[in-house]
Amino acid sequence: MRFRSFFKSPAIIALPTEAPVLPATRWREDGGRHVLRFGAPIAPIEAEDTNDAIRRTTRAYNAALEQLILARPEQWYWVHRRWKQVAQPLRKRKLRAASA
Repeated sequence: MRFRSFFKSPAIIALPTEAPVLPATRWREDGGRHVLRFGAPIAPIEAEDTNDAIRRTTRAYNAALEQLILARPEQWYWVHRRWKQVAQPLRKRKLRAASA
């Protein structure tokens, strides 16, 4: 499994407050109607290590979000630069090679 950048703020807020994270999605139907649906609440996952708790809670949220996306992938538009950690080193190497 390859790990990627994913926003962890829901976990950072949920852990100290013990508030569940509520996944949500919306989609557009024919005729311009929009539908909003909420998934099941995700309870924060406690762990001895704070970083591990954040990672586990984020994974649970990410899994729920994945299911929402898979239900209607044609409606999804990702605006976060999720692959930035992979693309950045490649870009630097190409620039160095071009300037040599």
